[in-house]
Amino acid sequence: NVILPNKYLNYDLRLDNAIVIPNVIVLPNKRCIYKDNKKLIFVGKLNKSKRLDDLIDIMEKLIHIDNDIVLNIIGDGDERVELIQNIKDKGLEKNVLLLGTCYLDEIIEEFIHIN
Repeated sequence: NVILPNKYLNYDLRLDNAIVIPNVIVLPNKRCIYKDNKKLIFVGKLNKSKRLDDLIDIMEKLIHIDNDIVLNIIGDGDERVELIQNIKDKGLEKNVLLLGTCYLDEIIEEFIHIN
């Protein structure tokens, strides 16, 4: 498959193996700094369509396998208060962090530091 940023939606590519990802972030060509890091990252609006409640449920299961896994959620939206409560109810405050809205360079730094 070929993965393309959303700017290619305007072109009639007619590729059967092309997937367009809306609002993709192009990262600089850098290597991961921390090889042992167990960090997951979500970047986007905090709304129901993103199904972050499912992501929190998955994190609850993952920490039973490895308690060092951390999920950083970057973004803001209507579901923030509900997510905070869900994280507290499941005791995931150390493993799921709501970072709020970040600048692009901060988001890129987060991606560079993930495994």
